[in-house]
Amino acid sequence: MKTLHSALEEAFERQLDFATIATRAIAKKAADQGVHLSQRELVVIRKRLQQADNPEVVIRRWRFWQKRSVKISLNEDDIRGALGNWERLMERLPEVLGTIADDSAVRILDKLKGGWAREQRQQAKERAGFEQRLQLLWGEPLSLLEMLNTIATEAGETVATVWHEAPDPANLHTAHALFRLHARACQIACEIHALLRHGFADGALARWRTMHELTVTSLFLVNHGDSVAERYLLHTAVESWRAAQDYQVYCQSIGYPPFSVSEMDKMRTEFEALVSRFGPSYGTQYGWAAEIVGKKQPTFRDIEKAAALDHLRPYYRMAGQSVPERVNDFETPTVCIY
Repeated sequence: MKTLHSALEEAFERQLDFATIATRAIAKKAADQGVHLSQRELVVIRKRLQQADNPEVVIRRWRFWQKRSVKISLNEDDIRGALGNWERLMERLPEVLGTIADDSAVRILDKLKGGWAREQRQQAKERAGFEQRLQLLWGEPLSLLEMLNTIATEAGETVATVWHEAPDPANLHTAHALFRLHARACQIACEIHALLRHGFADGALARWRTMHELTVTSLFLVNHGDSVAERYLLHTAVESWRAAQDYQVYCQSIGYPPFSVSEMDKMRTEFEALVSRFGPSYGTQYGWAAEIVGKKQPTFRDIEKAAALDHLRPYYRMAGQSVPERVNDFETPTVCIY
């Protein structure tokens, strides 16, 4: 969709033809002699100017008490002056539009604040009606999903309690990593349920992507032993260093203070120690899986394949895009309609 600025600019450019410019010049010279042309008369003049190179323009007003005639001739300076005024207006157009937009925004905001309580009640009523209809249609599967989330959460708590009573030294890192991943998955499952219950299906599908990533990571760690799980847990320091570098570059732009020199030095030291221990590949995004995957810079797709869940790749890709629906041959984005 064109912006207001570009649309107006395009419309103004279409007006920069000889007939329009000459009509403006005639109107100005007529006004200088005390004759103010009406809009209808200006339209007639413009049409005559478009029809011939040297048209004779006669305006009859049929006012018997106005016994006078006005002769107007245009020269190159008149045309250049009219064009110059128009070009100056075009140059100031962004400034004028910006001022109008700022003034309008203030007035609109004041109006919205004044009537917001009533509007908020209306929106709450519409939202409640929508959720009631959604519950009638999807209430049973949503209830079963909530039950499944509860079962998964309680099962995770039970397993963690039993394991901590008699931990297995050979799988300390694996257990620690899986408990963390399971707790995160339970949280995301609750988020998915909340989004579905309120009608935000696209948002729920996006959260499923993260659930899939957690599942892939969990299976990968289970299949490849405690040493890989240790690398996975320690890789947090690598991610922290990578994130800190980006933060230092943009922190002032987003209004936050930078890390101190000592903080950056500490994170760099931890990063370099891990890279020295596990190799240069460990410093990449999925470097904790590099040795198993057999690549210097493994990707999530590589880990997904190693976990034997790559057959879900089409779903994973589809969950990352918003697919438009076709309605009456017009493409519109999927929206939540109350």
